[in-house]
Amino acid sequence: SSVSTQSTGGSGSTVVYAVKHLSALVNKAGFKVTCVPTSFQARQLIIENGLHLSDLSQTPELDIVIDGADECDTSLNLIKGGGGCQLQEKIVAACGKKMVVIADYRKKSTETGGAMEESKVRSRD
Repeated sequence: SSVSTQSTGGSGSTVVYAVKHLSALVNKAGFKVTCVPTSFQARQLIIENGLHLSDLSQTPELDIVIDGADECDTSLNLIKGGGGCQLQEKIVAACGKKMVVIADYRKKSTETGGAMEESKVRSRD
């Protein structure tokens, strides 16, 4: 039997991993997944990985929204919104029943706000 669900890709560094893993699950388990991307990068990855592409006008209600954190501390407090697709990410998130936030070791911070401030300082130098 197949499971039908709607999902969204995110944008930024984590979308590559999310789309590849989602594609592997779809191919292995036969899930039917509809993907609503929040960026051009995510859209291209969805197409390249053979996943079904949609948008909010066709799929306005999403079962799961997948997005990446910009920063995460040891208590799992997250900061979202450091990227260029923030508005579209918020619109898509508002359409989701559930939200899954993913982050890798590069997003780890001892105190939230610190990594983003450091990156602002580096970009000014």
